[in-house]
Amino acid sequence: PLPFELHEYAVRSIDIADTSRTTAVRIALAEQAVIAAKRRRHAEPSGADLTSSFGNPAYQRRRARNGVRAELASVASALLAGDDHEASEAMLRALAIEPNAADLLLRTALLHRRAGRWSDARFALERAAEAAPDYAPVWRELGIVREHAGAPGALRALRRAVDLAGDFEACVTLGLLLARRGDMAEADQLFDRAMRASGGQLNLVLPALIGRARQRGTININPFERERVEEVLAIRRAQAREEPPTDAPWSFFDAARACLLLGQEAEALALVEASVPHITAWWQRDTFGQGLAALEVAGVDGTPFRACLGIEAKAPAPAAPDAAAEEEPAATPPFQA
Repeated sequence: PLPFELHEYAVRSIDIADTSRTTAVRIALAEQAVIAAKRRRHAEPSGADLTSSFGNPAYQRRRARNGVRAELASVASALLAGDDHEASEAMLRALAIEPNAADLLLRTALLHRRAGRWSDARFALERAAEAAPDYAPVWRELGIVREHAGAPGALRALRRAVDLAGDFEACVTLGLLLARRGDMAEADQLFDRAMRASGGQLNLVLPALIGRARQRGTININPFERERVEEVLAIRRAQAREEPPTDAPWSFFDAARACLLLGQEAEALALVEASVPHITAWWQRDTFGQGLAALEVAGVDGTPFRACLGIEAKAPAPAAPDAAAEEEPAATPPFQA
């Protein structure tokens, strides 16, 4: 949900502008359209709230009778068929039946985001938060939308999501926002918490271990973590070697960082050198530079990598903002979901 960081680590977002991945995009959006059904019970509103069908057979039957279930099936089918207009229309029909259902408002907001209607997404999420204040996915998405709009309350909403659920998506989203605002200590703790909560989710292995290396000043990974890093390396190295490469330059960067965590500096440098023709924006280099800076704290010699990419060492990040100032939007690269 944050700019290039979550595109890079692919926690939950797919670049919808990448037409070569149309099928994957449609599947991802369909999954988001039924997001409530995939959440753990403690992250859902209670059945008494009548805001979610999850774990409530009586409410599921009610939705089958009142037509909501059929409309949600139409939403998923339309997304898979690439018909965004019909998906939105079906969602509006479902919402007309249950106008205060938090899970429907959340799905509606995701469709608004898909279409670039950020104000509408924010309005739907704020309604959802009022209807179900203990519904963690709503607070996470509200934080994302507020950050995109430069509106106050992004950190507050994301902290609420973490307090309610503490799942890997909430932890990593808040961690990335804090990292962009200079609070690396808390961000690293959240990345580590996210990886533990996910049971070694491959998307989180690199940011969590790199963050921990920064905190501890050394790279020290256990056998389980080493296996996860090797899995990431195998996947991302293979993607970088495709013709054309998949997800460049991030596949090169991820493979290089995995190599550095494993002590394979020569291969890491070769991967970075091979990434150069695929770099299209300054912030892509800068993103790799941020991770490299963390590894330099842990003893990695970043000089050849910086020379290859033309990035300079930066001064230490500023201190974290105080509570009164934390809701001021930070000056960062453009926000995209």
